[in-house]
Amino acid sequence: MGKEKYVRFEAYQVNCIHGKKEKLFDISNLLGDIRNLNLKDRKFFYNGEQVELNSFGELIPNDESYAKYGRKKLYYFYMIRKRDDGLAIIKDQENEELKDLSLEEDEYVAEDITGIFDTGNHILFIQRNIHSLSVTGFEAYLNYMNNKINENDNKLIKLEPVMDKKVIGNIGRKSTIKDVTLKIASRDIKNSCLFDTLIPGIKKWDPNYIEIKLSSGRKKDARLCKKELKKEIEAFKDGENYIKFKVSAKDEGQKVEKFDLLKGKLVHYEKFSTVKNGERVHISPFAIRQRMQEVYLGEGDYNGEAFKERIEKNI
Repeated sequence: MGKEKYVRFEAYQVNCIHGKKEKLFDISNLLGDIRNLNLKDRKFFYNGEQVELNSFGELIPNDESYAKYGRKKLYYFYMIRKRDDGLAIIKDQENEELKDLSLEEDEYVAEDITGIFDTGNHILFIQRNIHSLSVTGFEAYLNYMNNKINENDNKLIKLEPVMDKKVIGNIGRKSTIKDVTLKIASRDIKNSCLFDTLIPGIKKWDPNYIEIKLSSGRKKDARLCKKELKKEIEAFKDGENYIKFKVSAKDEGQKVEKFDLLKGKLVHYEKFSTVKNGERVHISPFAIRQRMQEVYLGEGDYNGEAFKERIEKNI
């Protein structure tokens, strides 16, 4: 039985498009409005599964953080994705047999997600789990609830990953793009130039995932189009949830270098215990929220560079 689990955190900048204008957007008022709704009205169905905002409130940084970063407010939120009970099974470690997880009609398997929103830079610092709500799903939730609460608002909220400028810059400076590999869940495709072109035929296969590799071949001076790669990178930055995005590129007379754009996102990993008093337990949302604040602001026993400062270097 594993005693520790790595939890991944990523950063996104929140924008909105209204008419032809795009600008940074503060989602704290919207999250507060959602939390003030009764539970039934907070629900949203995304890909057939129920999503809801469970809690929302203001974080209180310590005095040192206030002195260092000013008094821009930080908010936390906690969301639940409820998986269908028909898919719920359990397995013990000693036995190969899978068993149904017995649930009542009104019970679900809940997958949670915790986030922090920084009003100073309009930054969303968010927990990512393999089974929790995706960033695309959270974006869809915000837009659905904004349209529900603010009728005729006609605003489109967008979450754009904060990228390490060095990775994007290094790809852009290479003279020749040799190959590109992309993989994405078919349900998440919305902005990709490449996948949008291919999707009518691919849809007939009804796949869950799509992976494509484009290669210029072995000819010495053959290359892929940098202009199209740039468009695909912009789609990625606009919130396309790629599972794989790898690029091989080179300069004249040099060896090919490989770049992984998913690793080019600003990411942080923390290890949490999943065992208490000898029994396996769910990781406490409060523990995750507390550690996220420490990592983001450089508080508590966290002695690395504050994630907020890493973000400010790359936006």
